[in-house]
Amino acid sequence: MNYGRTLQRLRKLKGVSQLEVAEHINVSRTTYVNLEKGMGELTLSKIITLAEYYKVNINYFINIILNTDNYTDCLPTKNQEFCDIKNMLEEILLKIHDLNEVNK
Repeated sequence: MNYGRTLQRLRKLKGVSQLEVAEHINVSRTTYVNLEKGMGELTLSKIITLAEYYKVNINYFINIILNTDNYTDCLPTKNQEFCDIKNMLEEILLKIHDLNEVNK
């Protein structure tokens, strides 16, 4: 599933406008609209803020992001920031997995 469609679905379920979400994550409405279109800069801090705002587990967003086409095309000249986030999230998931294994 595209992360933009997920953001749109969550927003509609919460019954808020794009402007309300944009103000909450401290971006312009245009920037948020682009996020809902699956474009724009989705930083780790925005992912965390959105997860808290929509009251969903951060892993929910991470899994969607890791399975989004924008994040799988990691050419050096295209989507570099997305690729950096993807790599960072994959490292975080590996560390969580390792911690879960140690605690078993």
